[in-house]
Amino acid sequence: MRRHSRAESRNRGPTRHPDARRAWLAEAARLIVQPPGYPRDAALRRAAALTGIRIDQQADFDAELADAVRAYRALFQPDAPEPLRALRTTALEAMRFLARFHPRLGGAAADGSAGAHDSVEIWLFPQSAKDVVHWLIEHDMPYDNGPDYALQRDESIERAASLRVVADDVEVHLILLPGEVPRDGIRRRRGESPEQLITAGALKKLLATRAADSA
Repeated sequence: MRRHSRAESRNRGPTRHPDARRAWLAEAARLIVQPPGYPRDAALRRAAALTGIRIDQQADFDAELADAVRAYRALFQPDAPEPLRALRTTALEAMRFLARFHPRLGGAAADGSAGAHDSVEIWLFPQSAKDVVHWLIEHDMPYDNGPDYALQRDESIERAASLRVVADDVEVHLILLPGEVPRDGIRRRRGESPEQLITAGALKKLLATRAADSA
């Protein structure tokens, strides 16, 4: 039987080795949850260095990371204050303010893996990106240009511009995707499962359900 060298073991990708993948995501979850709280991408890179594996850039692991974060919180912080609710409350207020642009909540605040240091990600579907800019200016809402977001559309990559605003001391990314709201969610990378976006109505019900459960 052929034995793997240490170098070979360290170069294993998480996609092909489930145990290594789980260990990597568990470590990333710890880094996200524990103070000072790493941002998602930094946590993934640091966890990869600590566990000695190579990140497969083409793999879809967002849902697994969200599950790992929720599992870590349930195990190690069952009674800790939940920052997710605060982020979702801020998101709901922002979505109401931006209702004319058909807002949808995405990212960590939508899938439940957000921590205190995460930002809020709101997707907007205006007729024109300029409409959102004019709306913010009209209501004296300061904003900055944010990073472009990559979106998989059929066989091509589409770039969506974003604006960055601050609400209740929370950074909110407004991702501008003129046109109709995609019915089957969005794909950030080729081959990954569609990410479902949350409407303001669904978010309101989710917040009410969580409040009832904790009462």
